[in-house]
Amino acid sequence: NNSSNNNTKHNIKDNNNNNNRRKHFFFANKGIMENSEEATTTMDTSRVQGEEVEVKCDGMMEFQEYEANEEKKANGLFHFTAPQYQGEEGKRGSLDLVAVLDVSGSMGGSKLDLAIATAKFLIDNLTAKDRLGLVTYDSSVYTNFELVNMDAEGKERAHREVDKLRSGSCTNLSGGLFRGIDLMTARSEGSKASVSSVLLMTDGEANEGLIGQELIDTTQRKFQTGNLDFTLYTFGYGASHNEHLLKNLSEVGSGMYYFIENNDVIAESFGDVLGGLLSVVGQNMKLAIEAVNGATITKMHTKRSNTISDDKTTATVSLGDIQAEEARDVLLAVTLPALNDKNNTDSDDANGDGSSSADEGIVYLKGTLSYVNAITMEFSSVEVSISAKRPTPDNMSETNVRNSEVEKQVKRVEAAEAMAKAMEEARNGNLESARKTINVCMSDALGDCDDDDEYSGALRNDLNMCLDGLQSQARYRDVGKYHLASKAQSHWNQRSNMFSADMEQQSAYTTCSRGVWQKKASAAKSSHTRTKISTHPPQRHRFQPQQQQQQQ
Repeated sequence: NNSSNNNTKHNIKDNNNNNNRRKHFFFANKGIMENSEEATTTMDTSRVQGEEVEVKCDGMMEFQEYEANEEKKANGLFHFTAPQYQGEEGKRGSLDLVAVLDVSGSMGGSKLDLAIATAKFLIDNLTAKDRLGLVTYDSSVYTNFELVNMDAEGKERAHREVDKLRSGSCTNLSGGLFRGIDLMTARSEGSKASVSSVLLMTDGEANEGLIGQELIDTTQRKFQTGNLDFTLYTFGYGASHNEHLLKNLSEVGSGMYYFIENNDVIAESFGDVLGGLLSVVGQNMKLAIEAVNGATITKMHTKRSNTISDDKTTATVSLGDIQAEEARDVLLAVTLPALNDKNNTDSDDANGDGSSSADEGIVYLKGTLSYVNAITMEFSSVEVSISAKRPTPDNMSETNVRNSEVEKQVKRVEAAEAMAKAMEEARNGNLESARKTINVCMSDALGDCDDDDEYSGALRNDLNMCLDGLQSQARYRDVGKYHLASKAQSHWNQRSNMFSADMEQQSAYTTCSRGVWQKKASAAKSSHTRTKISTHPPQRHRFQPQQQQQQQ
């Protein structure tokens, strides 16, 4: 796939005006769902065989042409897109979930009620091929129920145990997390679902068990040494949790950190996660890159695990999983060699395939993406090559403009880097420097963006949200530090990790499946609220399992 001229377009034209732009869900790669009310589950479910369930691959250089007589610095891009969401009736893999719920004293009242409603939402919407486990923690750790199939019997048991929950005392977050990990690692090889995740929820600081960097390091060792095959998502409620801890734990577990600003969006945030997990189409994605014909790889613009060989001719990057309608982009800096008269291959067979570089360009990068297809449960791989033409200065094309897709990814990386830098500056108490970092990024990276550029508009909205959170120390403590951590991670990973009732603040990476499940979660929350008003809630008692629970 020689794709210098065949790039997938992401930039979606504005449907009316800029003020209404973010009232739409922006689908990474697929366009806009004009009204979330249209997010139904009656979608085409026939396309579950063949290439429709494969990850698509493309590649391109920043420009089509580079002068032949000089060494040139360039950006190359490998671009991967997942297939469309197939709807609730579409073929998907099975799901194992362990919810690890904070029931410390600070979770009492409406916060715990909404967390319970969210647990019930998970129970009600998983199917018989899925399994759910529940761990709760305060000072002690309780296995309320291990992984059980969500058939009728399993759902009844799960509802019964969830109804017994009440708030307790302190916050032994490490004990709860490690118990959830233990439930996952105890699974037999033949019983594991095709997609698995631990969901860790808290509203405060860990104040018992392991805390801080020691907890991060210990969790990282568990994932690395155990070669664990599940992800870890973290959820921080309100303005009292440790965003640095939760963000880093989620990254150790290849998941995402969610900042839940207020109780109103708890249910929808979990709907967002569930919609993503139920639409995973590729897992363990790994890209192997080879630089050829004298090119070298100088830098990988990603926070994902990657390597570059000493001679700079090969590189690898781990991309984790990909969900329906998502994109993954690997932006890398490369150096193209100067071509003298002898090795200028405008008419020679530079690529070894009989092609002319004057027409096809010279191949400088070759990539092989390997992954497990979560729908077919088969190992898949796809290859792509990236080329550039190398004419003499007199023969350079007048239409040699910058590739819009590469330009878009450069902006994404610059915005994510600015957010990460501002986050560190603010953590060190320098809000002025943090504000300057964000402002410079908006001016330099996004200053010349077209108003109809949907994606750049989303980047600008997120940078403005971060800037708003840096206006004072009080504002930074209340929301700013959480927005910086959340938004930087979202753009590095190209994945949604926030639900907001304000469409202006919706993630640029919201997909159809996430929209569907956000809406379902919202409806379930409303139903739970009406039930609470119309009936007297049962007295909740701490569930005490018969087996002795070991405090961790």
